Amino acid sequence: MVACLPLRAAVLIHDFTLRGTLADRLGAGSLTAVGGQITALGYVSALNQGLTLASPTMSNGNYSVEFSFRLGAAVGSMKLLDLHGLNDSTGLFVSNGQLAFSPLAVTSNATLASGRENHVVLTRDGATGVVRGFLNGQQAFAFADPAGVGIVTPAGLLNFFREIPVSSPDLGQANTLTGIRVYNGALSSAEIGNLYAAMVAVPEPSVVMLLLSGLGAAAVTLLRRRRRE
Repeated sequence: MVACLPLRAAVLIHDFTLRGTLADRLGAGSLTAVGGQITALGYVSALNQGLTLASPTMSNGNYSVEFSFRLGAAVGSMKLLDLHGLNDSTGLFVSNGQLAFSPLAVTSNATLASGRENHVVLTRDGATGVVRGFLNGQQAFAFADPAGVGIVTPAGLLNFFREIPVSSPDLGQANTLTGIRVYNGALSSAEIGNLYAAMVAVPEPSVVMLLLSGLGAAAVTLLRRRRRE
């Protein structure tokens, strides 16, 4: 779950909490779902189901995209984020648990886990042309982008968890997106580390619900005991 943010140089332009709604908390429209289901715990998707954002205000060459999710499996390959309207094979992938930007960069020091919340940020600095990927607060890869493969389509079209053709059916099952934010401008390493720290400091909704159900059961037990006294 993505937590609340302080002000920073990069400007937040979209904030989707994905808690029973696809609407932008900032009032700038909503995501479009291709299949799947929005629930109180996030957006749950199956094979090649996902979310699409069309953002006319997005700076397509100078941005940060932050999102959190849980994977149903960790083996195989799946596109996490597509920047080019599903028109080519480039984009941000998970490949056998590693974060990768195809076809240019693959991380070697960080692993995504299944069944656990993962926090990913992709940035592109418009001044330097450098694209960086972060996993759980740590930089996973970086590459110079003179060819512009990290530039978003002019319509500001982002696709999450969708690709054509599908890479691996194993990774397309029971995935849950739990938050999406988009910024104009590249977040710094320190800012991204702080975002991850803020996320892990907030219990996941499923944990909160379990705690509440436990407290509720305890309260019922206590009430029954008092009635018998």
